[in-house]
Amino acid sequence: MMPGTAVLRTGGGDGLYTNPVVAARCASTPPATWGQSGCEEPDPGVVRLPGAPPRWLALTTTIDGDATFARHISADLASWRPSGHVWNSSNRPRWALGSFFAPELHAHGRRWVLVFSAQWSANGRQAVGAAFADSPDGPFVDPGAPIALPHNNTNDPTLVHTPGDGSLWLLYKAKAPDRIFAQRVDATGTPTRLQPAGVAVQLLRSDLPWESGVVEAPWVVTTAPRTPSSSPSSSWLYLFYAGDFDKQAKPPDHKAIGVARSKTIVGPWEKRPLPILHASPNFTTAARAGAGAAHFRISPGHCSVVETATAGRWAIVYHSSLAKGEGKQAGPREMMLDSLAWGADGWPSVDRGADVPSQTPRPVPSVLSLPGIEVSIHGAGLAGRPRAEFDVSTNDSQ
Repeated sequence: MMPGTAVLRTGGGDGLYTNPVVAARCASTPPATWGQSGCEEPDPGVVRLPGAPPRWLALTTTIDGDATFARHISADLASWRPSGHVWNSSNRPRWALGSFFAPELHAHGRRWVLVFSAQWSANGRQAVGAAFADSPDGPFVDPGAPIALPHNNTNDPTLVHTPGDGSLWLLYKAKAPDRIFAQRVDATGTPTRLQPAGVAVQLLRSDLPWESGVVEAPWVVTTAPRTPSSSPSSSWLYLFYAGDFDKQAKPPDHKAIGVARSKTIVGPWEKRPLPILHASPNFTTAARAGAGAAHFRISPGHCSVVETATAGRWAIVYHSSLAKGEGKQAGPREMMLDSLAWGADGWPSVDRGADVPSQTPRPVPSVLSLPGIEVSIHGAGLAGRPRAEFDVSTNDSQ
């Protein structure tokens, strides 16, 4: 089974996939070329498109020459096809010098808003922008300036419509030191822009050892439950974010994904003490020893968490790298997919408690189990919780 493909089984139509779901195209090229060569697929922002049958759109930071923000379309979150780019040199925002990062697309009323960050020509620092369109296919019209936020050097924007009053909030990362803020915004004017309303509220700062001073890439789940055993409680909001992880490994495992929860968007936010997605502990052991760490998945970060076409079943889409050369360097970032579920304690876990990027065949997340597939769980993850390493064998004819 090739990475990035969902293989349909005969009869029931159920599927298996293997990570990465969108692979890098430049694993053998120098790292200095990855950012501008259309090679990597980092920072996936995923949104379900309207209509039936179900479809999802993923935007990534991928830049290929003048083409900015790659688009990918999927019917099942596992098989993706390229669908062009959002902008090129003729129509992207004029206030931006470059360094386009972290695109996300969100529905707002009957319109669509694209949030992103880029280097602002006025001060040379990263700033958050927003552009509007009448269709998820664009064209996206930028108002001519970034959002007037109270912080310099901002990145990783996401939008949230809060339950109840439906107010629109922009979450973003501010640097030096790293913090995540929420700013209520209104869509106003012609061309439409996001106008801050009220004061920005700090939601998170780095205060757990595993974060190593980093909190970034927020993503909020607000959806009320449909299947109580597997969906978030309607009384909680969940904020997924990335932090740093193991700086003692060589190369360091620079990212892991954590989660916090709150009753309201402005907090207070309670963090889960340990990340829900991190490099394999086997990688950490091998990398610290200086050998044997090649081919482990490391540095999972910048995720989107979405409900699948099957109500109550969830998935996490994120990027990760392969450790290359016996762990002495990290490969380009690729788009990954794993299942996510909420436990009885109200906290989510990834891949049935594995909490590491999967690298062997898995059921497409909308399929809870496959006929004839045996799954065994062994090993231990962080804090002694089970780490799932799936032994997959088929017992029926293909």
